[in-house]
Amino acid sequence: MKFFKIFLIALLSSSAVEAQILEYTKIDSLDLEGMEQVLTDFGVPPGFINVRFPIDFYRVRYMSRHPQNDEPIEASGAIAIPRGVTCEMPLASYQHGTVSAKSNVPSFNNFEANIGKIFAGSGYVVCMPDYIGLGTSPGLHPYVHARSEADAALDLLRAARQLQDSLGFNLNNQLFIFGYSQGGHATMALHKEIEEQYPFEFEVTMSAPMSGPYDLSGVQAEVIIQDEIYPTPGYLPYVVFAYQSVYGNFYDELSDVFLPPYDTSLLPLFDGMVSMADINAAVPAIPNTILVPELLDDFISNPDNVLRTTLALNDVYDWVPQAPVRIMYCNADDQVGYLNSVKTYDKFIENGALDVEYYDFGPFNHNGCVQFCLLAAYSLFEERKDIREDLTLSADIGDAVSPGFQNGSIEIMANGGELPYVYSWSVANENGPNINGLSSGTYSLVMYDAQNCYIDTSFDVTSTLNLPNLNSDQLAVFPNPAMDFVKISLPEKAQVSIFTLDGKLIYRASAQNDKIMHVNTSLFNAGYYHVQVQKNNQVILTKQLIISR
Repeated sequence: MKFFKIFLIALLSSSAVEAQILEYTKIDSLDLEGMEQVLTDFGVPPGFINVRFPIDFYRVRYMSRHPQNDEPIEASGAIAIPRGVTCEMPLASYQHGTVSAKSNVPSFNNFEANIGKIFAGSGYVVCMPDYIGLGTSPGLHPYVHARSEADAALDLLRAARQLQDSLGFNLNNQLFIFGYSQGGHATMALHKEIEEQYPFEFEVTMSAPMSGPYDLSGVQAEVIIQDEIYPTPGYLPYVVFAYQSVYGNFYDELSDVFLPPYDTSLLPLFDGMVSMADINAAVPAIPNTILVPELLDDFISNPDNVLRTTLALNDVYDWVPQAPVRIMYCNADDQVGYLNSVKTYDKFIENGALDVEYYDFGPFNHNGCVQFCLLAAYSLFEERKDIREDLTLSADIGDAVSPGFQNGSIEIMANGGELPYVYSWSVANENGPNINGLSSGTYSLVMYDAQNCYIDTSFDVTSTLNLPNLNSDQLAVFPNPAMDFVKISLPEKAQVSIFTLDGKLIYRASAQNDKIMHVNTSLFNAGYYHVQVQKNNQVILTKQLIISR
């Protein structure tokens, strides 16, 4: 009986999961050279993201749920797909930040769409919802409305799953979700909705909400209360107009909320044609100066104030995530108070969540924090991503006699997957399983099977007979990103150095009695570093490290 009940619940939970796809159109296609240019344009430090695949980029129009009446409404979004990969891949959902112009969204190939392209080039099928009211979706966008953010993202994930045969890709069961600013709020809303309402349909592998206003009614509401300059004052009328469109109970006349001339000048700016920068320029730098004083006083003093209670309906910090959550922020954020993240982490722990961590990347403002968060999310996702199936390899490495001699060799033994294998070496003109005539050094290999499953690894040819045959998997750097300390686990006693990206040495020590080193990183600046392991004056292993604050 218990089994039948579980089966019935699963059946019912799956009965309405088909997305209604209206149209899908390829709007961009990038080869590997184009993908490298995207990395350069986005300012990604070298060595931190490994783009392996060309990508195709689609705009998808589909049906979702209207936030006011649950009637069907058109939504749009983008899907970035690694090209030519028939091996099963993980699904990812990226939720974008605040925009007001309908065309400034991923499905119109805006700059933020590059984030999805970069992750797709690394082997993810990436969904990027525009949200209701943006892209090709009609009406006003219900800004920071949790349920519609989650619905738009969830229905695009369903659409991606349905398009597998049509667009020639296969998905495994992994799902990674991430987003910045409003996208952090939307990521939290999506994770919550999946686990609480659709656990039989999707299982979150990991979420990375970044610098989001999770406590709208508390921490973020201080922006309304404080008589202080705020860099994006247009967010306040955006929330008021959005919630009025959903709940219909904020005001009868705009003059009930906004002082002249803002009671007539602001609403036309939210027609989907005006940029957020222009809206911000039309609002005083201290946002609450546009509000009717009596309404502001009631918001401050009355816990049942309609704006405050409606904000509370869209708080996303008080629940219990089951999948791992990595909360990321910077403590000098000038738009989304970092205490949103701190309060969320504390509440998750209080509620009994078992796998939640936070990363503070230091004294950066809202815009300056973006890259730290995205690269950290990429690093954390890569540790858990699985598109290699049962493909394995081992290597027999022949050392060079001494430095400068070209008599080293690497012989690969591959198993699993589907024949034939394709070998892509870092050595020019080498495309077979065995390479010879090697001097000491590190040699990278990406090996694909016939289904484009792959293994990406490297091997070290040494010039001293007593050096071990090592690969980068034998160097463990944890946690990564790190804050106050990092543990470095070595395959044997050796010297460890840490360099900045521009080559400045900031740490060097040798392992003594054991092969585990604890490095105090509390005085390191937040940023990107290279960890280098040396033996007998030769570099035998390297790895990237991110320091957060």
